[in-house]
Amino acid sequence: MHSCCEECLREFVVSRLYDTIGRFPCPHCGQATRLPPEGVTGFPNRINFPDLVVMNEEPFPLMSSGLILTFGCYGTGAVDLTQPVGLAVKGNRDVVVTDHSTNRILTYSLQGEVKSVFACRHSIADIAVTPRDTVVVSSADVGESLAIEYDSRTGARLRSFGRFNCLEATHGIAVISSPFAVVVSSFQTGTVHVLSENGRLVRKFSRRSVTGQAYHLCSNSGGDIVVSDYANSRIVVIDKMTGSCKAKMGGVGTAAGLLYQPLGVCVDVDDNIIVADSGNQRVVLYSARGTYRGIVIDMSIGIGKPCNVACVPGAAMLVVLVTGHYYAQIRVYSYNPNTWFDSSNCQNGRLLSLCVC
Repeated sequence: MHSCCEECLREFVVSRLYDTIGRFPCPHCGQATRLPPEGVTGFPNRINFPDLVVMNEEPFPLMSSGLILTFGCYGTGAVDLTQPVGLAVKGNRDVVVTDHSTNRILTYSLQGEVKSVFACRHSIADIAVTPRDTVVVSSADVGESLAIEYDSRTGARLRSFGRFNCLEATHGIAVISSPFAVVVSSFQTGTVHVLSENGRLVRKFSRRSVTGQAYHLCSNSGGDIVVSDYANSRIVVIDKMTGSCKAKMGGVGTAAGLLYQPLGVCVDVDDNIIVADSGNQRVVLYSARGTYRGIVIDMSIGIGKPCNVACVPGAAMLVVLVTGHYYAQIRVYSYNPNTWFDSSNCQNGRLLSLCVC
């Protein structure tokens, strides 16, 4: 029994075509709510129900009980998001987002304050943070370097990695801390490039049967590369030296352990793998060995779908980039991996995790 402004609720329902299906997610808690035959005006007036809970100042807060904060919005303004793709967290204080359509890099505090915005002179896609607290972005321009490092505070271009991108644009990017390396991928060919600190190519994996359509990347504490394979709806962990497959998880489907069009991927301090399962509108968790552990965030009833995820180091928080039709938002959730049961420890039953090989 939450309450909100009638005009705001009408705009919320009509602009998202919820009136055509007769139900909508409550803007306060996300619970499926049936629309009266009269429309929004058919709901009881709060004057007649003085004990109803008053909705807070956030116009459309979302559903998870673990939701801490939301910020950022879709728009064409100087600090708005149009086509956000990349997401990373600097230290435990700043959230960095790339906007592909405007080639901008935006930095927010964890309280949602815009700290810096600057534009790049080339097309950009994904983003990662280096041990120096700078950022590297993958270049979506053929003829440009594979990856470029920037000072996210000043926007200064610091160095380039891989001056040989003449055939394919890159998308996914990750940083391996020790020894330092930048890893980029092409989702058209599934090629993964490993670049040294001086920007030279160290090795290149071009095994489409393993990496598939490598859309997003991250690395774990051992330096293994975690690939989000969009085409085959799976996550693949590959060895940074040989490119061989070490673990697979997912597969096309909606059931537990399966994925549909996964996008962003990240790991927590225990190397648990967190996936933005965009097609199923949820964020899911796997153990470091690939065992399915459960749904972290369910967005199936609500606005938008997760397109990227990032853990906050040293804090029990998870940042999720959510997009939709004329919609973009950054959400910060509480995160405790111990909440989810690891089926590998089960002795009284079994849970099958299917994947497409």
